[in-house]
Amino acid sequence: MMNPNDMLLERAASLADMGQLGEARSLVKEALKNDNRDAEAWYALTQLAGSDAERRKAIYQLWAIDPNHPEANYLLDKLKAGTLPPLDSSPALGSRKVKAEKHYEAYPKDYMMSAIATMLAYWIFWVIGLGMNLYYLNEARRLEQETGIQQEHVGCLKALAGFYIALPIGAIIFGLILVALIKV
Repeated sequence: MMNPNDMLLERAASLADMGQLGEARSLVKEALKNDNRDAEAWYALTQLAGSDAERRKAIYQLWAIDPNHPEANYLLDKLKAGTLPPLDSSPALGSRKVKAEKHYEAYPKDYMMSAIATMLAYWIFWVIGLGMNLYYLNEARRLEQETGIQQEHVGCLKALAGFYIALPIGAIIFGLILVALIKV
């Protein structure tokens, strides 16, 4: 038996092929209300978006659900490069399919493994750990701003930064104070 979202997306694809993009977009949004982690529905919205902002959000949501999705990466690369053409008032969907393959759901992005790798990097070579920590924190912040989705386990990265940055600085200051007191 087909799940309700699959039926909605198939109907949306049929409507889009007939040029009824507004109705198709409404069905896709209904599917997203049912399951906002449905990669197929987010992909469909990238194709049926009524505005550039809506399409941009759909691209980031699709990428957050499945960072390995080929269409998500393609669209995200074009968006970042500024080569994604703006939507006009009558986008021609043509024979492009609205449906995408079902992918594993990893929404929002989970930074636990990134935090573990960062911690190991701190142990091996502190500067590499610092670089990784700052990179992942910046990526998580950017994703949260662009998609409006709070990313998972970012607190682990913040705790690592606090521990591995503040603790050495505190130890250096304490050592300097101790040396100054001993000299007096």
